[in-house]
Amino acid sequence: MVNEVSLGEIKSRRMIVASELKSRMGLFFLAFLYVVALHVVYTRIVSVQWAYMGYVYNDPPMLDVLMAWLASTLTGLWMPVDINRPSKVVYWLFYLFVIIPVILTTVYINGTFLTPFL
Repeated sequence: MVNEVSLGEIKSRRMIVASELKSRMGLFFLAFLYVVALHVVYTRIVSVQWAYMGYVYNDPPMLDVLMAWLASTLTGLWMPVDINRPSKVVYWLFYLFVIIPVILTTVYINGTFLTPFL
């Protein structure tokens, strides 16, 4: 039969999917750690040292902070797991040094999450 799939193929596909899911969850966890570290650095160092430049911390509501954290870490689920081209390195650098800081600093400076976008 053409549509028959052997038990070995099913097991190997499950192993591949499980490995991919494990890698994605690892990336999600690392992105979350990066967001937490960026939060601590911004609130303790950046907003204190460079408040005169506009980098202030307006103590936004915790729900807005959590939404910003969730938005910045969920975008990491679309990041490539394997880096086999130079463009994927640039993609990761763009995510780490542009996407996440823009999402977080918008909330910290304005004090709200969605109001600046509406």
